Amino acid sequence: MRISVLSKEYLLISVTASEDVTSDPVAFAFAAPSVDPSVWTSGDWVGTQARILVGPGGAVTLTKGTWDVWLKITDSPEIPVRKVDQLVVY
Repeated sequence: MRISVLSKEYLLISVTASEDVTSDPVAFAFAAPSVDPSVWTSGDWVGTQARILVGPGGAVTLTKGTWDVWLKITDSPEIPVRKVDQLVVY
């Protein structure tokens, strides 16, 4: 995905799971390529898509560059963490 540094848009990630996880807390992290995520920001669900508002005034504001997008779903007992996309902010 590509987004202007001036834009505020929802980033949507489709989630496929063997059970319904849409009531579980979901969080996103944005890290430089090949760097493990360290800061997590809460997202929410729209159907089976996890989403977060990215851009000025959104949940996360990113500088220009390339970012790995990570998704974490807090379930019990599992807490899966996956790199799900790459975001280019221009």
